[in-house]
Amino acid sequence: MDVSPVSKDGFPLKRGSKGDKVRAMQEMLIAKFGKQILPRYGADGDFGPEMSAALKKLKMPPSIDESTYNVLMQGRKVASTSLAQQIFAAASKGDFTGTINLLKQLKNKEDYRTTSDEFKNYRLGGGVRQTLVNGLFNTFTKEDQKQAIRFEFLRMGLQFDGNKWSLSGFDGVSIVTIEPATVWVNSSETIQVPAKMVLGNEVSKRLDYTLFENNGKHFLVHTKSIQSL
Repeated sequence: MDVSPVSKDGFPLKRGSKGDKVRAMQEMLIAKFGKQILPRYGADGDFGPEMSAALKKLKMPPSIDESTYNVLMQGRKVASTSLAQQIFAAASKGDFTGTINLLKQLKNKEDYRTTSDEFKNYRLGGGVRQTLVNGLFNTFTKEDQKQAIRFEFLRMGLQFDGNKWSLSGFDGVSIVTIEPATVWVNSSETIQVPAKMVLGNEVSKRLDYTLFENNGKHFLVHTKSIQSL
């Protein structure tokens, strides 16, 4: 007898559904109609009575199939206040995976700007107010965690010159490895780096190699092993 659990995150989304799709739809509703549309639980990822009541009030179907979901979600804006609160909550608990998943919802620099502006109203660890960049780097200090966070910020369009971050950008384009790669420190010394590692800013291309700068130093890497961000 098959006793495996039934997924609650598949289509159609209906009463009893749970997961990221439900949460994304709730965030869309809050962004479009305000917090009062889901006043008690907000974007909790649970398709419960509050969600059902909201759909009924908006004259939407009680069960959302995939086609309807895609139409509703097209062109949606990030609910910056809700997302800033969720990132703050996840970071406060030390939930690195949850924080990264929330960062993935930020699509561009404008999403970052609005979310960071709201994030500055909160105090991680009871300390001073911080931008989203500073708050997360000060909270998650392991190098692999920092690397993953760097990748998400660069994906949004932020620029990093080896020391500081900017929304307006610096000279040069940031590059990231797309496969495990060899980096030349000098003519005789190399280091191995993993995929999805942010290397620094491109300086120039030489034959099959790319010269890049990181923290004032220059290195070489195979061009085939990288892509621009």
